[in-house]
Parts: sequence; structure tokens; C-alpha cells
Amino acid sequence: MTRKNIQPKAPVLRLTALWQKEGPKSGRPLHKTDLGDFPNVEAATLFLRENNPSASWPYLFCYRLEPTPEYRGGYSHPISIFDRDGTLRGGYDLDHLNCFPGRTPEECRFKPGDIVMFRDGDYLMLGVVDELPPDPEFAKQVGEESGLLDEVDDSYLISYAQGGKRHHHLHDCELFPPEAPIPKYLVALQKKILAGHGRNSATPRDFYQKGLFLNWMVENKHLFSHEPYLAEEKENYFRIRFKGVTNHIYCSFTDAGDVMVMVDYRNQNYDIIMEFDLYEEETPEGRYLCTSCRDYPNEDNPPEVTEYENRAELWIKHSFEKLATYTREEFTDGAVLCLCRCGGGTAAFVSAGKKLEKLRKREDFFKEIPVVVKDKSK
Repeated sequence: MTRKNIQPKAPVLRLTALWQKEGPKSGRPLHKTDLGDFPNVEAATLFLRENNPSASWPYLFCYRLEPTPEYRGGYSHPISIFDRDGTLRGGYDLDHLNCFPGRTPEECRFKPGDIVMFRDGDYLMLGVVDELPPDPEFAKQVGEESGLLDEVDDSYLISYAQGGKRHHHLHDCELFPPEAPIPKYLVALQKKILAGHGRNSATPRDFYQKGLFLNWMVENKHLFSHEPYLAEEKENYFRIRFKGVTNHIYCSFTDAGDVMVMVDYRNQNYDIIMEFDLYEEETPEGRYLCTSCRDYPNEDNPPEVTEYENRAELWIKHSFEKLATYTREEFTDGAVLCLCRCGGGTAAFVSAGKKLEKLRKREDFFKEIPVVVKDKSK
């Protein structure tokens, strides 16, 4: 006889406090303390108002109210967030589809360029608001048959880490004004975003690799699985795409040395799926190397630090040829672009075969798109 897993008739909600021993400090772990189970938001609100548990911790970031693990239907479950004073900031439910009509900029609590504090996994982080949630007009254009987006789209794009290299999609209730000390690199990122990702320095940065790659690309297009072409060109970056490959995938080159294979979805950066970044340095002997390979190696699989005879050889061998090899290995007829999302977090993978079947079973699996686009004219 098989015993059935019977779920409770009504959700049991667990209230959790997120706090730091000393804080607030960006990049440091958040501790979690369960405060008990409650039948609804009102009961949790009353508990916080009467007990003020934040007095028990040196620094409390927020409270989260969500179904207990035995009630959750995978990763998609309603979440409510309270600030340290016990005031309900709001919440979201990723099981509700076609429910987001868009927000006007005036309705958004935060604006582009605002520095905000948020939770990234188990860590407290600082970042800069890069883009606002879609407005009503955009919701009508790209929504489903109902003309609306689902609730996961009601989120801000937050850029963070050095140079804004990382990003997160977060709801209004998950963002707080900064209280942790703001590092200089985040102020620089804020200025860059406020300037529209344009140049902030009067002195243009050397973009040597731009002309080098575009010429090399034409002469070596046979090395790629699909012919690359210049898709977008700005002062401090350019993007290439690949003929016959979904437009959700492109490669971005920046003057700082980033070479990133990226995925976008609904006009937002979804994930970086591969990187061939190069931060160059000329040695006293006149040779060239990548400082990232030398100074920040992967301890489990450290890269070989090679000194090249000249600057062109460094870029071609370190990044350009590796990018071409990546396309041959990944952009195959059976490859699928898999999109995953959980709360405000998004991730993308190019996969095929057994790895693809495993990805499809993930609880946060959202959508799949063929990597290679079939020619409908044939």
C-alpha cells in the first residue's frame, strides 16, 4: 500500500528573520532565524507589532513570510516581506500568471541610478538600479495572449559587483535604501548608469581589441559554427550575433576587456552563459599577458598563464579563438537555450542530450528556445 503525501488544506506560513551579527556589511552572510508559523499575513503582522523581535539582533535586514517547505509547490510560492520595523513592504506570487499590467516610472519606488540594498542568496549586497519594471505599453506589446506579463516581470534590473558585471531581477519589496558603506566602484557604476552607460571620462579608453576582432572575424568566419556579424556598435562596446542562431544570444565586447556570451529575454539581460574576458598587461620585456589569469585563477582548474609575443596574439589566442571554439561546441542543431527563473533570479544554459533532459526537470525551469534557427524559406 502506497502512502499518499497529503498537503494541508490551508497554507502554513513561516516567518523568518534575516540579520547580521555586525552590520550592515555588504558581501557578508545573512543569518536566518525562524520565528514561528502563522495562518496568514495579518497574524504575522500582529506578532511583529506586539513582540518587536528586531530588538534581539544587532542588525536586522528584513522578515520573510512564506509557505513551509511541506506546503510549497516547488520554487513558485507566495512571499511577503516586512521591514525591520515590522511594516509589510509587499510581496509576490510567482504562481499567478498574466497578472502584471506594467508600471509607470512614477509608480516605482526606486529610480535608475539609485543605490539599493538587497539579498543575494545568503548574502547582503549593494547594487545600482539599472532598469525599471516594464511599463504598461511594453506589457501590451510583449505579453501573452491576454496582453499582460506574468508577475516575475514586475522586477527591477539591479547591477552590482565590480563594473556592474553581475545583475539580479528583484521586486520592489525586496529592495531597501542602502545602510551599508558604499564602495567607490559602486559610485562609479552609478555614474555610468546615470549617464546612460556612456563615457564618464573625458579621455577615451583604448579600444584596441575592437578593430582587431572585427578584421579577424571577417578573415576567420570559417572558425565559427555560424557566421558572426556586427549587430550593434557604441563608443565603449560592440555586440556581435551569429547568422542562424537565435537572437536571444549575442556576444558583447567592452573596452574594459569583457568578452561575454550573453542571453537576453524580453529586452532584459537574462544571464551571461560564457566569458572570455581579458585584462591585459605589458611586461617589462615587452610581452603581453592576462592579469586576470595570473591574479585571480580558478583554484580548482587554474588557467595557464601565457606570455605572448605581441598584443594581437594575446587577444586572438586568449579570447577570439576560444570564442569561435565555443560556438562550434555549443551552437549545434540539437542544442537548446534553457531559461530558468526563481523569484527575481534568472539563469540561462545552452544544453543538449542528457544534460538537457536534466535541466528540464529543474523546478525553476521556465522556457526553452532552439539555439539554431531553421531557415523557413527552404
